Amino acid sequence: MSSSNLLKNKSLVFAVELIMSLNNLEDARHGFTTYKNYLLSLSYLMSLIYPDYPVILDKLKSVQRNSNVDIGRVRDLLLNSWNSELLLNYPGLLKNDFLKFSNHWSPVQSYYSIYLALRALIIAKNFDARGDHTTTLQVVVSNFIKGEKLLPLPWGLLLDHQGFQNLPGGVSPRQINSLENPYCFRFDQNRLWDSLCLFLKTTRKRVIDEKCQDWKGKHPTRKGPRKRLPADQRKKIVQKTKAISTFDCFYRLRIRSNYKDVDIFIIGSSAPETKYYFDALCNITDKTLFVIETYLCRYLGKRNMEQTISEYQQADTLGITKHLTFSVVKRCKYYD
Repeated sequence: MSSSNLLKNKSLVFAVELIMSLNNLEDARHGFTTYKNYLLSLSYLMSLIYPDYPVILDKLKSVQRNSNVDIGRVRDLLLNSWNSELLLNYPGLLKNDFLKFSNHWSPVQSYYSIYLALRALIIAKNFDARGDHTTTLQVVVSNFIKGEKLLPLPWGLLLDHQGFQNLPGGVSPRQINSLENPYCFRFDQNRLWDSLCLFLKTTRKRVIDEKCQDWKGKHPTRKGPRKRLPADQRKKIVQKTKAISTFDCFYRLRIRSNYKDVDIFIIGSSAPETKYYFDALCNITDKTLFVIETYLCRYLGKRNMEQTISEYQQADTLGITKHLTFSVVKRCKYYD
């Protein structure tokens, strides 16, 4: 091969690699923007509905104290939950440039702080439920939302094969562009609901798509792997798939950031979007934990809850929680 042809080939390879790199960068930016906008919309919505903790209290149901709770198990789960939240919030005390890297792991810390608190609530109610994620999310839907209706909106929003359940009166989901910055409609509850509904809708679609792929993997044809679903099989899977809640959306973010979408946080984000994303996730986590912890305080009794919080505060010898925007130390003053 002549030197001129070799040079042309190298230039072609470089051009192709450059185009692929730019496409990957654009995909990563779109991915981060989509997740950021979902979280911003939910955070704005929560702040509009519940500007402070007392407003949340007014929406929670009265429950009877359970005198037969395994306090030790609840304590261990709560300490783990609060530590996960501390790790989520701590980067907020550092320079904003660090958030690009901490945001890669922040959905995991947010999810686990919420998941562990939910496990504590399940134990406080003496439920005999396995500790895996699927079972926990199912209990949230079947008992906390559908059964006892413990969780107010937006946590109580559901989506199943029949459509959305528990939407506030007058709200009818409309199509919305997930790349549009929610800051532009941060005071418009209807559009914020549209964004949250899209979050649930796309999350449910991912769940269904994965189940379809799993079904094809378990049912190969005689000629080899199955490429298409039989007629009506997807419909059957859709009908059997459980209702999706906001907690499933939190789990989706945890999975995507932990395993599948690393690029969007490292190369797809930039300031100030990383800060908006971080603040939204911390706010959502804080308000969600307040709801769960308030119920825990009612089931356990205030004295038991205060003792557990006191142990956590004593372990914080550096006083980090006092400097965080959100923490159990600040929430606990409002439990009733």
